[in-house]
Amino acid sequence: MKFVYVLASSDDDFYVEEALLSMYTLKKHNINAEIILVSDSLTITSLNGKRALIKKFINEYVIINPPTEFSFLQKSRFIKTNLREYIKGTFLYIDNDTLITGNLEEIENLTCEVGAVLNRHKENWKEFRYHPMMLDYKHATGINPEEQNKFSAYYNGGIIYSRDTPGAHKFFQTWHNLWLKSSVEFGFHKDQPDMWYANYLCDNVIMPISGTYNFQAIYPEYCLKYLLNCKIFHYFSSAPIGDYIRLKDKEFKSYVKENGIDEYVQEYLDNFVAEYISGLKILVDKDLELFNSPMSVFGRKMSKRFPSSNKIIERLFGKRVKD
Repeated sequence: MKFVYVLASSDDDFYVEEALLSMYTLKKHNINAEIILVSDSLTITSLNGKRALIKKFINEYVIINPPTEFSFLQKSRFIKTNLREYIKGTFLYIDNDTLITGNLEEIENLTCEVGAVLNRHKENWKEFRYHPMMLDYKHATGINPEEQNKFSAYYNGGIIYSRDTPGAHKFFQTWHNLWLKSSVEFGFHKDQPDMWYANYLCDNVIMPISGTYNFQAIYPEYCLKYLLNCKIFHYFSSAPIGDYIRLKDKEFKSYVKENGIDEYVQEYLDNFVAEYISGLKILVDKDLELFNSPMSVFGRKMSKRFPSSNKIIERLFGKRVKD
């Protein structure tokens, strides 16, 4: 099985360190895993000194040269959205901000052309039509998600399974072209909304796979049912929530950048699930009763539907009400 990572990085960020931790845990639980790194020549050249430690875990390099004027963010998404053209055979794409927590052999039994996990582990497409990212996508590109009625799911792009089939090639080509237009013409660089629209245009070629393959840790209210059998722990390094996850901490990443995977880091990787659980809040008695009250439920719905309302309440009362 081929496991694919995409990397566009400089010494000023922590993408190499994130990929290093993910690859280390992948090899730990899947000794024979074939790791392919798809990257640009500038990033490959920079993998020297302490950054060279990542090479220990890579079996094959594929070097792509996106437009030179692209930022590292654009380069990574230029590569990611077009992976099917660079890799032969079946592969599993894995985001860098992940840890592998189990054996992944069973994923080879999938029969779908393209597979992914539902975003936030939720099937309700209507909620995502009004997500701030989708509204930004609508305003930037003119594509209105509220008008797309034949699509009923919104997938997370952190883990993508792909077979080498015409349907998979068509999906990735469509995704790449959509993202390229969004990024270059409209300045909208996020890739997940275009992943949604590409799937829509390709007659829903993406099929849902088990949430255990993309445990979206920053959404505990939806993901915890997959924790016991979790195989890929996705902690979302850039998300403004889930700060109790040490993997998101710049100080921890700086330590990895300086020291690599030493005993301290190994110990953390062996016990990070326990730390994650300890950072969650358990509501009991009156707190649980209040959380489930009609007023609280209404407040959470309004917060999701109108995100700016939180800022207004914060200005009025000096404290942000979090959902």
